[in-house]
Amino acid sequence: MNRTMRYAFVACRKFLLQDLELEAMYRDQVRSFTDYQTRVALRAISQNPGADLVMTYFEQPDGSGHQFLLIDPTLVRAVTSGPAANIYISLAGREPDGTVSQSEYLVLQQQVVEILKNFFDTNPLYTLGAAKWPVFDKVYTRPAELSDPDFGKSTNVFIGQDSGDVLALLSSGYNFDGTQNPVVIRQGDPASTIPILSVANFYGAHGYDPLLSSMSAIFYAAGPDVGQGTLPRVRNIDIAPTIAQLLGVPPALTVQGRSIDLTPRRQPHSWVR
Repeated sequence: MNRTMRYAFVACRKFLLQDLELEAMYRDQVRSFTDYQTRVALRAISQNPGADLVMTYFEQPDGSGHQFLLIDPTLVRAVTSGPAANIYISLAGREPDGTVSQSEYLVLQQQVVEILKNFFDTNPLYTLGAAKWPVFDKVYTRPAELSDPDFGKSTNVFIGQDSGDVLALLSSGYNFDGTQNPVVIRQGDPASTIPILSVANFYGAHGYDPLLSSMSAIFYAAGPDVGQGTLPRVRNIDIAPTIAQLLGVPPALTVQGRSIDLTPRRQPHSWVR
């Protein structure tokens, strides 16, 4: 297992695109994904030529900034982005060239989990006064039982169809992307040619828990029809129906979310959803 995980989560470009499969993934995202999203948006507009408002979310294929880490191509691969790592086990019968049996899968999955959960930062300059600080905040596993005919394909609220067999989320303040080149050793860390933790070249990434203030974006609304108050939580899917209501446009049946109550109040107060 030490051999399998020895390069785990070292965000180093030398691991990027090391075989044809990963090059194909990169090429597909960069060359075709933006075209695909453009065609989806244009098709939606053409089907609604009389729309009063068109809102399109166009996602640049940020996979070009992801780290494709070949931990051990015969056993485990990892794809990282921001604070998240999807770790894929080469399960026989599921992957084209899978080499791991179902029983080995369960053992390997648990070994990966233990490594992640026991990875602590001990540099006192980064542990907020604690003796050590967990580098990973959340670690989820794909549900798997030997009796399951769809072994290795099950999902749950955290693990989707395309998620890794292990999904790990870094603690706030840590990030996979943005390694400086050459790598800059953190103050207080021992000298190393391949440090696992180093100084980033940017600070910020996608969050994963909107209940944490540090990961919650700010929503502002102002205007003659907007009152005073505080909205502790606003969901992205509520923005479109809210704008539609302000414009007096009935939302389409496919629109998710609900309109946010922005009506004026006599006294400013917190609005709890």
